[in-house]
Amino acid sequence: MPSQPDPSSRSILLIVVVAALLTSAVLAPMAHQATSGPEGTVMVVSVGSSISGSSVDEAVAHLRDARTNDSIEAVVLSVDSPGGSAAQSERLYMAVERTAAVMPVVSSVQGMAASGGYYAVAPTDRIFTLPAAEVGSVGVIATAPADTPPPATSRAVRTRRPDARTRPAARSRSSSRRSSRAS
Repeated sequence: MPSQPDPSSRSILLIVVVAALLTSAVLAPMAHQATSGPEGTVMVVSVGSSISGSSVDEAVAHLRDARTNDSIEAVVLSVDSPGGSAAQSERLYMAVERTAAVMPVVSSVQGMAASGGYYAVAPTDRIFTLPAAEVGSVGVIATAPADTPPPATSRAVRTRRPDARTRPAARSRSSSRRSSRAS
């Protein structure tokens, strides 16, 4: 009949197994990171709501981080926005344009990129969409107050003297007039 292991050897075996698991759990990520660097990192920047000050502040900060972080090689701009503030759309457009000048930037539209959302993806290298995505329509609706008078027309005013090439022609006409009057 086989003999039963004593309880102390089971305890030692359990301690060894637990220690090995803990050691591998700590060392495995460090070994993986040491052998595979952060090369080829892509940052995803999301704009998933109406374009307003707070959503643009966050996206602009992420785009700035991407430009200044040497390990990030490209950016995916994920947009699902119906648009929003014209001034904030311009801020986002300029941040995307600055980033696209430094690294590849592509955009992904799964739902909607209308108005300011479309304006934000315009400077990217490529725009990837789902077939049912709504993309387009950059425009602003504005009205002028009814009591505003039309702008005054301005007249062209000559601010410099005629050059030497035009002076002889002017003199020749006036001298020919004088000669015809004299005769």
